[in-house]
Amino acid sequence: MRTSRFEADEVINLLNEAATGVPVRKICIRVGVCEATFYRWRTQYEGLRANGIRRLRELEQENSRLRRDLGNKNLEIDVLRAELNNNQVHLLAGNS
Repeated sequence: MRTSRFEADEVINLLNEAATGVPVRKICIRVGVCEATFYRWRTQYEGLRANGIRRLRELEQENSRLRRDLGNKNLEIDVLRAELNNNQVHLLAGNS
């Protein structure tokens, strides 16, 4: 998955800037994102503070680690199944 050009705290600062009255369009042009991205950020980061950002980052890292682990386990299962099938073929060939 592609990572964002912006850190969570940068996004929070942009959202706070918009909350003070700076037009969203102006902020989006300055940082080079579309307004849809800005509003997606607003729904994603709404109400987060520094500790919330830290927790979100920790959860994203944990999620990434768990996905990697799941991929490795699936690969191990595929290898074991292939070995099992190979052993079954050898057993059947030897008995006939």
